[in-house]
Amino acid sequence: MIIGHNEDIAWGLSNSTVDSQDLYVEKFNETRDMYWEQDGWVPLMKKEEVIRIKGRKEPEKLEVMWTTRGPVISPHIVESQNPISLKWTIHQGDKVFKACYLLNKAQNWDDFTAALSLFDSPSQNFGYADKNNNIGYYLGGKIPLRTEEAALFPFPSWREGGEWQGYLEEDQKPNLYNPEAGLIVIANQNILPEDYPFYVSFDWDAPFRANRIKELLLQTEKHSVSSLQSLQGDIYSQKGKLFYPFIRQIAGAQGKLKQALDILQNWDLQMDAGNAPALYATFMNFFPEEIFQDELKEDFRSFDFFFRRKMAGVLRILSEPDSFWFDNKETPEIEKREDVIKSALLRAYNRLDWLYGSPENWDWSKMNAIRYQHPLGRLFLFRFFNLGSRPSNGNAFTVKVNYLTPHKTSWSASYRQIIDLSDWDKSVCVLSSGQSGHFMSRFYDNQVPLWIEGEFHPMIFSRDEVEKNASATLYLKPPNKK
Repeated sequence: MIIGHNEDIAWGLSNSTVDSQDLYVEKFNETRDMYWEQDGWVPLMKKEEVIRIKGRKEPEKLEVMWTTRGPVISPHIVESQNPISLKWTIHQGDKVFKACYLLNKAQNWDDFTAALSLFDSPSQNFGYADKNNNIGYYLGGKIPLRTEEAALFPFPSWREGGEWQGYLEEDQKPNLYNPEAGLIVIANQNILPEDYPFYVSFDWDAPFRANRIKELLLQTEKHSVSSLQSLQGDIYSQKGKLFYPFIRQIAGAQGKLKQALDILQNWDLQMDAGNAPALYATFMNFFPEEIFQDELKEDFRSFDFFFRRKMAGVLRILSEPDSFWFDNKETPEIEKREDVIKSALLRAYNRLDWLYGSPENWDWSKMNAIRYQHPLGRLFLFRFFNLGSRPSNGNAFTVKVNYLTPHKTSWSASYRQIIDLSDWDKSVCVLSSGQSGHFMSRFYDNQVPLWIEGEFHPMIFSRDEVEKNASATLYLKPPNKK
């Protein structure tokens, strides 16, 4: 089991966003059979990858060159004038299966951490709780020790200072066990203490979801399975709470801009069905573009794709109404924060008007629809694998998370669970589709309605409850030996 519980402990996990890959710029000789190290030319290693393809007699063969750092990924994965190699923790081998096996058998925090010390790649955040009222957090995975310069940018392999100096020791990680706060929140945000001395990552999400979870946890002295169900389904926009006052400060608006402000005037910051969250979400799509497009030009799309969930550039200047970033360098006027907000809001209104018509037709739950598309379902003959689209609320910054690329939700939480450590049989969980991967099974999509509505099904555990609730018995028999 990757996520769940046994008779003694429960655990969950999420992406830690640890930076475990580095790119290096390599220097080849003219015949491209040697590469330059700091002290001379070294022969390239060559490995043949054989890819067998159904329907073909002969497999596809790919020759991959390797340096001591890793495989040369250009031009197979990236286009580059210079050869680029990839160094990745997974190239050192891993013991993930052994780690998961020991994790399933763990009875306490010591067993838990011993198992995860073997968990190499990919790095994950592990939350922990046990039946003796202990809680913890463990950062699993190998974390390279190197300079931040070598980590953030493709590093010239012939220069000193870019080598990995081993890996972070397990006791150097920012793990927690029964912290004084009495709670631990992990939501893809920065989990490092302020004075943490090692480079781990820069790829954290903005902390809106984490802050909202903490706020909801502290609102109730004693939680239950029911209250935590409500928490996991929360669609209040903590990010909207930050940006909304700046929008409402706009005065003297006319025409479509005034209509836009009227729509948002009484919005309750819930990312649910309706035109106000639709307008706000579209505004937030345009706002970073209005700030940074004139400086970044053709690079803005890449910047926006990689950094939208972090919001770092926007958050840094939001409280500075006269920041030079707000000024559009392509106009003679000097724009300020309010001008940028007006422009983004008007663009959002016009975009929704063009796509959906009058404001009463704008509906965030439909714009944010979850599209259930199987990889094989992209082919017309296999469309029966798909489950269509379902309206959905929330967004990338709410506790109930859905990440929307233009007019299509591209990812969300695939699984949710709430574990009651006082009575395992009271635990609940839900998958985004169903337990079976067979499209003709009634369990192929039976959990979709629950998942969409933020509901759960029982996660019974004891033998008595399993036998009491069994609806069928599956027998697995070995084949007869000849």
